[in-house]
Amino acid sequence: MSPAKAAQACIDRFHGAAYEPGKRDCARLGAHLLHQYGHGCPPMKGQSYRTEVEALRALRKAGFRDLIAAVDGLGLKRIVPAYAMTGDLIALPHDDFGATLTVAVGNGEVLGFQDGRGKIIKPLAFAAAWRVPCPR
Repeated sequence: MSPAKAAQACIDRFHGAAYEPGKRDCARLGAHLLHQYGHGCPPMKGQSYRTEVEALRALRKAGFRDLIAAVDGLGLKRIVPAYAMTGDLIALPHDDFGATLTVAVGNGEVLGFQDGRGKIIKPLAFAAAWRVPCPR
């Protein structure tokens, strides 16, 4: 799947959707992006949570201190956030989880959760970014 189609699939599923931990949250958004490219997301396998506290507990139980470490654990290539292209995974700063995951959708904008809904936003600060390889 092309990066544009992968990003659009994320928009179709999450844009305007109400935030609901364990169903519609930044980790599920990131996993959905990876699945669009045909990649698995082992840290999410078998994880079930209904609150942010449970999500943080599951993250730590899986051996990660924060979401950035979990994504790094997938072996994706880190990139400078300013070089992110449509379909890349971008982490924005977040107090509790170290970061919140978003998907680059073009023009410096990302799809992520803000104010309880999936929204397209233009972030002012970045924590990390990864290039998600397209299958050949």
